[in-house]
Amino acid sequence: MNRYEVCFKLQVAKEACKTSTSVKAVARRHGLEFSTVRRWAATYRLHGRQGFARKPRSYDLQFK
Repeated sequence: MNRYEVCFKLQVAKEACKTSTSVKAVARRHGLEFSTVRRWAATYRLHGRQGFARKPRSYDLQFK
């Protein structure tokens, strides 16, 4: 599984949402899978920038 930078995900998602080109064309332009771009675009439409924010993965001892 590849990991992509948040700024790259945002750029691709904005391009897929704002332009008149198809999601498949955007995916081909960036060398990505169609489903990945479609998922990023849906996340951007639903949550905006916050959808790509990294969530904390460590918990304090009291929570555990």
